[in-house]
Amino acid sequence: MEINLYTRLQTKIILLTLLVTFTPLLLLGVTIYRQFANMYTEKIREQISYRAEFQAEALDLFLKERTAILGTIADTHGFQTMLGEENLARKLAVINLRAGAFVDLGVIDHTGEQLAYVGPYELKGRNYYDQPWFGEVMSKGIYISDVYLGFRKVPHFIIAVRRHEGQRSWILRATIDPDIFSRIVQAAHTGKTGDAYLVNEQGVWQTKPRFGGTTLEKAPLDISLFGKHTMTFEHEGAGGGTVLLAVYCLKSKDWLLIISRDVEYEMA
Repeated sequence: MEINLYTRLQTKIILLTLLVTFTPLLLLGVTIYRQFANMYTEKIREQISYRAEFQAEALDLFLKERTAILGTIADTHGFQTMLGEENLARKLAVINLRAGAFVDLGVIDHTGEQLAYVGPYELKGRNYYDQPWFGEVMSKGIYISDVYLGFRKVPHFIIAVRRHEGQRSWILRATIDPDIFSRIVQAAHTGKTGDAYLVNEQGVWQTKPRFGGTTLEKAPLDISLFGKHTMTFEHEGAGGGTVLLAVYCLKSKDWLLIISRDVEYEMA
């Protein structure tokens, strides 16, 4: 009887000692883990926020440079000079040598007819009067289009500038190589789960995302939640996990650069 009582007492003392010893350690471990998890999540948030802003500035610079090049050519060459396709081809070669990413050049009159064209497609003589971008560039003077299919039936976007010459207006238009532009966008993603892409104001992908979806499809995002400055927030990914998004609005075009990271994978 006394032995059993002693054994039970000994067991209680051991359990009590273990409880008193390990409970503070357990609480401390949980506290440290949560603090570290919060700190690391914030580090990821700051990293992709900075990367989104930096990459958006690079994209803005890319678009501004190409627009300035087209504007300079249009301002320094007359309409009749630009109609010579040999001359137009030399201009295309020179600007690609200096800047790159131009697929073609075209000269379009005020009626929308393309009177001169150099590039890989048969587009001379095409009329663009009914195309949405034509009215935009005629009214605004400079226009960068969304990605669209157009007559060539492949995703692309254009930069166009209008010039007044006497009583006549004409347009110098260039197509930007979508592959080169997409590579600049995708340079922003990092790690195995990172992704980077552009969407327009309607939430349509302007560049192909790394995981799922393709250009000109609707992205599974509520664009109305995004503002004009860098924003970071959590979003449910395609696989059901938590994805951290950083969103930045470009200044030269109403596109949103979105960079994503899988938080659960990063925290593993």
